[in-house]
Amino acid sequence: MISKRSLLAPAARLLLAGAAIALTFDPLLNPRGISTARGDDKALGASATTAPQVPAATPSPSPFDPDKLADAGPYRVTSLEQDWTDATRSRTLPVRIYLPDKAPGARPVIVFSHGLGGNRNGGEMWGRHWASHGYISVHLQHPGSDESIWKGDGEFDKATLLELRQAQSNYRSSGASANGGGGSRLMERLKEAREKRQSGGAETSNAPASDTTAAAVEGRLSAKGQALVQKFKAAITPANAQLRAQDAKFALDQLAELNKTAGSPFHMRVDLSRAGISGHSFGGNTTLMAAGVQLNPLQKGAPLADPRYKAAIAMSAPPGRSYGDLTKVYGPITIPMMLMTGTEDKSFITGQDNPADRRRPYDNMAAGTHKMLVTLTGGDHGIFNGKRLFSRPGDPELQRIIRASTLAFWNANLLGDTAALAWLEKGGLATYVGKDAAVEVK
Repeated sequence: MISKRSLLAPAARLLLAGAAIALTFDPLLNPRGISTARGDDKALGASATTAPQVPAATPSPSPFDPDKLADAGPYRVTSLEQDWTDATRSRTLPVRIYLPDKAPGARPVIVFSHGLGGNRNGGEMWGRHWASHGYISVHLQHPGSDESIWKGDGEFDKATLLELRQAQSNYRSSGASANGGGGSRLMERLKEAREKRQSGGAETSNAPASDTTAAAVEGRLSAKGQALVQKFKAAITPANAQLRAQDAKFALDQLAELNKTAGSPFHMRVDLSRAGISGHSFGGNTTLMAAGVQLNPLQKGAPLADPRYKAAIAMSAPPGRSYGDLTKVYGPITIPMMLMTGTEDKSFITGQDNPADRRRPYDNMAAGTHKMLVTLTGGDHGIFNGKRLFSRPGDPELQRIIRASTLAFWNANLLGDTAALAWLEKGGLATYVGKDAAVEVK
């Protein structure tokens, strides 16, 4: 069913110069760009008619056990892909949904927004984890700021994508060169492909390898690599930001319709009174907008916010360096929010060289409404997408922290788990992460 919500009046022009990028590139892991099903999946078609008819009942949280937060939950996870069309905007969103199989009652729902250049497979690791603990996790794909940026016309080959992935992976506070990576066969192929393209007369940067600023990293890319960077930058627009926020509204409208539709896999399974939103990078910006960020302080109210969202988790959100008085920008957010970043959370594509900038949203939010900042030690921009091509030795531990902390946050703020809330706010999470992260609460 299609939501009948009319379009909001256009918001005042948004300042997004600080928005960050998530180079997810899932198709490099799977050529078709579709996440492969795991053993605990069963196929659910978009026209499935066998969904259980269950009464609407609020689920109770399981007895709180912090040692089990990072483990898979009691429910088998099923997944399905659908295309949702908002007729009022003539806009179709590909979505991927993770469902807790045979979980009783109406379930709380989480909407997830991918980073720039990604797709509906973004955040799969988190969506599966949340679903195994009883949440319905809906992962949106945003046309115009999704994989169509680089995939649509076939202009950029896989070597170009790999080049950018490697550059972002090595763009870190330790000062590693974007051309690093040792003598692996992959790096040799990248080097050969780059030299072949540059031999055609493309201009290259003379910046030394020791220069790891964003401009220098970009300048060392091949001609095709630099062209692709420009395509990404061109997609970071106020129009795309507004479309994403409207997508987040539409997702809840669509779920409300499907919840009422007999034969829908969601029939009587969705508890929209317990809805949360999360996102990575540009999706973190979407999360902030849905939560009530005031990107134009002169604007009255927050027309792109959706009060149906009761809690939010923004992963590697934009630093907001161009938004003016940031207390007026982030102060209007009153719902509980967890912000996550890392000590190496940088993006050379947007020129964001200082990982500490990403704490600005937290620093400028009002205290007293359960605001949290979790900073992963050694965490870079890509860790928050879940799976990635260039993994690091410390990834499993950081992923464990993300799974545990986010689940506790949802349980505390969507299920009313007071034990989880106390654990988050009274030092339990800080003890749990030890030296692997810093936890701040206000």
